[in-house]
Amino acid sequence: MTAAVSRPEPVQMDSEVRHPSVVLLAIEGDWAGRSLESVLVANGYAVLRAGDGEDALALAKRYRPDALILDEHMSGLSGIDVARLLREEPDFDAATPIIITAPSPAQRVVRQSAYDAGAWDFCTHPLEAETLILKLATFLRAKNATSEAREKALIDQDTGVLSPLGMERWAEQLAARASRNHESLACVVLMPSDAAG
Repeated sequence: MTAAVSRPEPVQMDSEVRHPSVVLLAIEGDWAGRSLESVLVANGYAVLRAGDGEDALALAKRYRPDALILDEHMSGLSGIDVARLLREEPDFDAATPIIITAPSPAQRVVRQSAYDAGAWDFCTHPLEAETLILKLATFLRAKNATSEAREKALIDQDTGVLSPLGMERWAEQLAARASRNHESLACVVLMPSDAAG
């Protein structure tokens, strides 16, 4: 498995450096893949190229790209197969946009299969580059908003217990109550054993 990465330079914004969003691109046909890759890079995205469906699945699991554009007609696993397998992975972020592409005209059952597998969009060739870039930007804004909401959540959705932020808020409330009532306060923090190192 070889991964070719096309990456624009990081952008300096105020005091923070913003790295470009990474799009995993798996398009059947070298010309079509290079063409779409050049459009993505020109619009500020870093591109991780995959040669076929198995390669796309392995790279997605390893690098956790921000978005995926997968061709339905790849050798081995199809784009729909890759989308379905990734959505079944417990560690794969369900908020990651997956776009499936296919030759035009695409049968209705193929479109439905793509959406059933968890695709956010289904596009037919020839791709309208400007529209695809606008959709991708919208999808990534939604993904980023979801990530921010998870970070600000008081309850960890995987465990059902207080998140670090939730623990902090609860400790503040307990300290305020103890101060108001002139009570003593003790605190116990539990953490996974691998984080204690």
